[in-house]
Amino acid sequence: MRQALVEPYWIDAIPFNDAAETVRPYAVISDDRDGYFPAFDPETQAFVLIFKDGNARHRASHIVGDTVGCFLAQ
Repeated sequence: MRQALVEPYWIDAIPFNDAAETVRPYAVISDDRDGYFPAFDPETQAFVLIFKDGNARHRASHIVGDTVGCFLAQ
């Protein structure tokens, strides 16, 4: 887990189940270079697992919770 920690950076992602596909900012805190990474959602004040969809857009998954739970869900 420690090797996957990164200097936090912002990305734009589509929230889970957002039919309008409105993009919001998320702060990435960890990236193991495997396609999934936990990020902080400032709007909900929770951590969420982010992934890239088939169109190379970042999307928030339905996995929401604490940092460790999101990291382990990778």
